[in-house]
Amino acid sequence: MAEFLTALSNAGNFTRDDFALVYRAKNKDATESSCRFVLQKLLDSGSIARVDLATSVAGKIRETYPELDFRIFELVQLNEFVNHQIAHNAVFIFVEGDLGEYVFDTLKEEYAGHILLNPNADMYHQYWADDMLVIKKLITEAPKGTDEFWHTDLEKMLVDIVSDKLLRSCVNQGEYKTIFTQAFKDFY
Repeated sequence: MAEFLTALSNAGNFTRDDFALVYRAKNKDATESSCRFVLQKLLDSGSIARVDLATSVAGKIRETYPELDFRIFELVQLNEFVNHQIAHNAVFIFVEGDLGEYVFDTLKEEYAGHILLNPNADMYHQYWADDMLVIKKLITEAPKGTDEFWHTDLEKMLVDIVSDKLLRSCVNQGEYKTIFTQAFKDFY
């Protein structure tokens, strides 16, 4: 097991598919279920840990473009405020100026089939996949996050779900009253 973990740690962050490739290289007769079992066992023991998708994407962007201003908003962040929980996540990356194409080019290989650049609502819903990355233009005066500048704070989240056409198509407008009531009740 130590040799196996060493092979994975050399990769830094890795996906489930990367894990399965390494596991099967070390265990020729491994099944998909045995890969999942071992992965879960490693997670439970603390030998490996999940890296949040938004944090991983933010790290890649910061590494490639250290001066770039951007915000990341995950659709599931709204689950704190809605009655009908959002089961499938999408990650919205708002990038300053016209630099979205550069970020798209940086991320497109790793997230092929799960990344869209400036889609309209029809395109988004047609090509949607779980954990889809959506790159859009950042509004100039968008507030920065408290812990990390790229976090989307509550103010921006509430404005965006009302003003952004794509986000409006993702959130049932019948939930707006609940979202705003809960947000103003729980936060200053």
